[in-house]
Amino acid sequence: MIIVIALSSCNSMRYANLPKVKDIDTDYNGSFVNIFLKKEGKINNKRHVKGELIAVDSTKMIVLTVKRKKVEPIEIDVKNIKSFRLYYAKKPNYDLTALLPVSTISHGFYLVLTLPVNLIGIIYINESAQKDFRYTQHTISIEELKMFARFPQGLPPNVKLEALKPSKNRYRRRKVKREPQQ
Repeated sequence: MIIVIALSSCNSMRYANLPKVKDIDTDYNGSFVNIFLKKEGKINNKRHVKGELIAVDSTKMIVLTVKRKKVEPIEIDVKNIKSFRLYYAKKPNYDLTALLPVSTISHGFYLVLTLPVNLIGIIYINESAQKDFRYTQHTISIEELKMFARFPQGLPPNVKLEALKPSKNRYRRRKVKREPQQ
């Protein structure tokens, strides 16, 4: 039995989750960012802004927000940023790991030992997966955020903020509609 299990792990792995070479580096949208502002830097009486990162320079950051199906670009003074979280990729979905503790029912008396171990493992996996796909002010500077913006070299002079459309953001599930332009 052990030999069968050992040999079953020797098969070649298919790389189904990896993108094809032609699809790499073709995402032209900015990453999703959560920004927490200082008290004196409130925007529309709110201390929290989230949306697609459009551009960053030494003085300001531009974020494209979607509120109540309305698209709004917001310019934020860098001095007013308290902290931020940038999500550069969607975390893997580990929802099925919640079923793992059910398998411990078959352990009988040892359930008392294996259930807590499984629960700790599930919590650790989910927390570490979430941290693997984000940056904070502790891991990257505001100047370095430009690498994840839609316009990493700054907003081009011929681009109007009001004309920007939101990306089909992989970090949001609801659909976004733009208001008709006048």
